[in-house]
Amino acid sequence: TDFNSGTITRIGSLSHAETAVTGSTTWTYTHTNASGSNRIMLVSIGTETGGDTVSGIDYGGQALVKIANALDGTGVNNVSMWYLLESGIASASNTTITITQPSNTTKTTSGAISYEGVDQTTPVSEYATDVTAVATLTGLSLTEAVGNLLVCIVGTGSSRTPTYPATMTEQYDSNDYAFIGTSLTFADRLSITNGSIDPAPTMSGVTRNTG
Repeated sequence: TDFNSGTITRIGSLSHAETAVTGSTTWTYTHTNASGSNRIMLVSIGTETGGDTVSGIDYGGQALVKIANALDGTGVNNVSMWYLLESGIASASNTTITITQPSNTTKTTSGAISYEGVDQTTPVSEYATDVTAVATLTGLSLTEAVGNLLVCIVGTGSSRTPTYPATMTEQYDSNDYAFIGTSLTFADRLSITNGSIDPAPTMSGVTRNTG
């Protein structure tokens, strides 16, 4: 599961969970971080309710930092990405990810993945979001350099099959288990060139696509 070159390495396995939260403000699942140095854990969330529906995430008592949040134009589907660095991973008291969100939030999916060899001072150089109501999201352009890690998450309002460029590896594709509503996909790649990159993920239909 490791990248073929560069200093950033994907470690361990991706963990994921799907739920339909009713009457509760928190839900949990577990993710074991493999051993390594200068690690980062990324947690992606997709919800189908409205607004910024995730107010906080912690891992074994350590609070994650939100990178970005995107809400589709109809105000329903929401995706966000959060991270925890080496110091927080090492200090975590257990392997439980706890997600806090409003009790009326339903149709939720989440995935967690870890890497090592990540800059601990400036782990995130830039990000982009796209909530255009089209099948292919082309507004996710970033500047990359050799050794950067590019990750992309996309959520939709129903079961859709994503297609990422051949240079990216899809790690996760799942729907909330109860309603078969919100889907969340996750893909990554290690940059091998300098320049601009747009992962331009294409879904099999247009249902509140959010990246």
